[in-house]
Amino acid sequence: MKGCSVTIKGVYKSFGATPILENIDLEIKKGEFFSMLGPSGCGKTTLLRCIAGFESLSQGSVFLGDREVTNLPPNERPVNTVFQNYALFPHLNVFENVAFPLRIKRSKTNLIQEKVRHYLELVKLSDHLNKMPNQLSGGQRQRVAIARALINEPEVLLLDEPLSALDAKLRHQLLVDLDALHDEVGITFIYVTHDQQEALGVSDRIAVMDKGKILQVGSAFEIYDQPANAFVAEFIGETNLFTGQVDMVIGSDIMVSIDQLGLLKITSTISVLPFSQVTVSLRPEKITLYHRLPLNTQGPVFRGIVEEIVYAGYQSRIYVKVGERLISVQQPHVVGAGSDHFSWKEPVFITWDPTSCRLVEVASP
Repeated sequence: MKGCSVTIKGVYKSFGATPILENIDLEIKKGEFFSMLGPSGCGKTTLLRCIAGFESLSQGSVFLGDREVTNLPPNERPVNTVFQNYALFPHLNVFENVAFPLRIKRSKTNLIQEKVRHYLELVKLSDHLNKMPNQLSGGQRQRVAIARALINEPEVLLLDEPLSALDAKLRHQLLVDLDALHDEVGITFIYVTHDQQEALGVSDRIAVMDKGKILQVGSAFEIYDQPANAFVAEFIGETNLFTGQVDMVIGSDIMVSIDQLGLLKITSTISVLPFSQVTVSLRPEKITLYHRLPLNTQGPVFRGIVEEIVYAGYQSRIYVKVGERLISVQQPHVVGAGSDHFSWKEPVFITWDPTSCRLVEVASP
């Protein structure tokens, strides 16, 4: 495996009196496709720029492999960055844009020819080497920027929201290509995005950030299915959050009193005390929707009214009103079934398995 690990120790960064990063500790493995995910202004791009050397640290250190690079300028770090706005030279064609880093190093002409063609082939632009940037689509320009960043064979490739300027279909295609490219070159990729689906789709691991802090690091499955807190649960996909008080604990079964829903049984390995205030996350796809009262269910059953239906092709998001509470349900469309069709204002029943709930906040009494 190529590339190198990236270690961030006790990093603190402020602009004036405003803290941007607070006590960041992070270990990114060699050859990993690692994503930093969070809302705008959470500090993820600043952290990326600290790794690249574009921003100095107020406190802490950065290591690439075993080498500390905290005080090294960007050109002395074995990293390259792909920016959101491509940053191509408008007066140079595709070939010369990609060749530029090698021209600066005064590499031999035959080496330049060989490497430029190799990396243009990797990004599927072999037929466009004589075109100017203004003759390319947005996706093609970003591929040129990626080829140019890779041609110096860095140990770490930093990608700062590289797909955000593209339309949805092109973004999806380029994301697939980027994942395949990572497998091909084998170096460490660090990918910054605010798009949950991008991060979940390609990452070996993800760091979820908010307000300058890392809230959770884990695989896509861990982040989605076992969120560390309510913010992560809400930010990664959609969820239903219920807040209530623990009435009793019997082994792994926790009885929680929730306003308008009553007493719910939740199965969890997290230790809680009676009378603790807790927040429970329940994903919409974990809820089952029925036209009629279901029999022999393991979980609670609630009667509600279909308040809104959002059609999305292969599935619908159905919002069911239970009392004054609106609960989101993800309903797949079964080919040829017909019985999965629900109508606006239709009375329905919902249920779920108690093991589908996740405790995401616990405040001891």
